[in-house]
Amino acid sequence: GLDVPFMSIYVPAEYQQTGGAKKFADEMIDLVEGIVAKHPDKFSIVASADAAAAIPGSGKIGLALGVENGAPIEGDLANLKYFYDRG
Repeated sequence: GLDVPFMSIYVPAEYQQTGGAKKFADEMIDLVEGIVAKHPDKFSIVASADAAAAIPGSGKIGLALGVENGAPIEGDLANLKYFYDRG
């Protein structure tokens, strides 16, 4: 089966043009974290190679998050660190 799918944090172009890309990305990350919080017996956030390696055989699906483009950075490199810290 599929043990560790990547969850794309995709920001539609409309948010890139009108602003709000960071907020939209935060909401998508919050959504995935909410799924994990509601079903910790089935899902786990995977933020490292070690965490991914621990998933097979655990009975859980590991969710690896990835921001698909740089729009949520919104031209501010502090936002890059912000999303790094979010996992």
